[in-house]
Amino acid sequence: MAAVDVAAVAAAGVALGAAAWAAPQLFHRAILHALRAPRVPHTPPVEALPLPHGRLRTLSLAGPGGRRLAAWAVWPAPARVPAPAVVVMHGWGANASMMWPVVDPLVRAGFAVLLLDARCHGASDDEDFTSMPRFAEDLAAGLRWLAVQPASTPRGSRSSATRSARRRACCMRRRAARRSAARQWVPSSACRRSRTPKR
Repeated sequence: MAAVDVAAVAAAGVALGAAAWAAPQLFHRAILHALRAPRVPHTPPVEALPLPHGRLRTLSLAGPGGRRLAAWAVWPAPARVPAPAVVVMHGWGANASMMWPVVDPLVRAGFAVLLLDARCHGASDDEDFTSMPRFAEDLAAGLRWLAVQPASTPRGSRSSATRSARRRACCMRRRAARRSAARQWVPSSACRRSRTPKR
């Protein structure tokens, strides 16, 4: 009788140990499954969308962790070299083709546009789960790609157009700050005109 009790206790201990090990694993898998964004296909494909004022290039960018990111670069035609550039990123459960309506106005304004599919979205590689920090990593990969393109100036440009855009943005922030109690957070030095010599 004592041998049966020891075997039953041992079996119960093994079962409880297995359940204690499996429960966190199952919980973890359930959370990852819940955080997966629905993958929406490009319909129609980005290459089939109308583009009256630019040139389209289909790309596959190196993303975090060796994953590939689907991307599309649209350059103004005729191209201004270098052209100011923007990255357009979709939202949760969407894809780059859903952002297509913003492309033509940006290209007509002279901007190069990089449309990007985040991991687990559109035509980009899959991942265990996606999150806002992972969106930010994918966005950073797009900015890195733009930074090495000779035909674009994604940031740090010293062109007069970029300087005036920065001044306008500073003035808008200052106006908004005047209307709120946050005025001390916008330094007046941020909006000084640059002292570049006129030619």
